Amino acid sequence: MKLCNSILAISGLALTLFLGTVAQKTTDVIRSIDFVASSSETLGHEIGLVNDGNVADNGKLMAQDIQTLAELILGQLESVIYVDNPKPLSNNHAQLVVDALQQSVPTEKTMLQTIIDKHAFALQYLLVGGMVQPIRTLRAALEAYFGAIISLVPTQVPAANATFVDLEDYLEAIVQTYES
Repeated sequence: MKLCNSILAISGLALTLFLGTVAQKTTDVIRSIDFVASSSETLGHEIGLVNDGNVADNGKLMAQDIQTLAELILGQLESVIYVDNPKPLSNNHAQLVVDALQQSVPTEKTMLQTIIDKHAFALQYLLVGGMVQPIRTLRAALEAYFGAIISLVPTQVPAANATFVDLEDYLEAIVQTYES
């Protein structure tokens, strides 16, 4: 009986540690999503501030800032999503992650729309050529990032995919706008 109690205690401790690890992983993924959204919001704001009066100082920084955001997203992909080859999240945890994705997409779309809205301005100041590759990189980073997160939430794939499809229209529009 003592051995059985010890096994139960050890199993309970292992389950607690496992559930704590899953919860921590979920929390890390949600923090990552929030970080990407916050970084995107900052980029959208900064690009929105570029105008005729400050284009000499800030115009060429737009491409660098887009590239920096893409690198930050790829860093999040590597540091949070692929750590220790994570297993898919349970349904409840997956729902929390999808909720975070759904809350972040409007911020991503606003940032992408801001960059689209700056196309005529960028064209006027001959900045478009330098922005095409960072925009492609940003698109690839966001697609990889969302794809990796979706792989963590198999019980919520339809909702996660619907969220990504909503963003993907903007990713396509920004690339088409700057490549044309």
